[in-house]
Amino acid sequence: PVIWSVTSEFAPIKEGGLGSVPPEIRNNAEKLGVNIPTFIPMYLNEGTSTFLEENGKYIYTRGKDRFPLEKAVTFKTDVFKDGKIQTIPIEVYLYEDEGETGERRQLVFIKTDKYFDGTIYESSAKTEEPEKFAVFSKAVYELAKLKTDGAAALKDVHIESSDALERIKEPQGMILNDWQASP
Repeated sequence: PVIWSVTSEFAPIKEGGLGSVPPEIRNNAEKLGVNIPTFIPMYLNEGTSTFLEENGKYIYTRGKDRFPLEKAVTFKTDVFKDGKIQTIPIEVYLYEDEGETGERRQLVFIKTDKYFDGTIYESSAKTEEPEKFAVFSKAVYELAKLKTDGAAALKDVHIESSDALERIKEPQGMILNDWQASP
């Protein structure tokens, strides 16, 4: 089975105790044979994280941790902001490493420059905290629609790597970790 874990924090990308829970859930689920990719916003804040693109390769760093990424897909979604509907771009990046038993483990980063600047729980000049997590939840929902219904289900879909997108398996269920993932 494939169960998507949706969370605002995932160790080492965390600010508190909430970020310690999803890795434990994943570790225990893997022992039961459950594939549990984890979806998290790509936070970009000066001084603690960077995102670089060089020759078609992508690197996200946060503190001392470095994540080589594959860009899987981009699409656009509508959000209600400043009293009107606006269309924003969403980028989906895949990071994979190997678990203790040799299985592939996935972190799927949701990137949009308008909403995930600053720290995890800090509102910014561009957006309030509840709004950014609503956008995150909507992006994950729309990615699930893409996986179940195909590219016609979304607006302006561009598959960047069909191989990376294929490795993100269609969800049979989701774990929504705390209020940030509940919308």
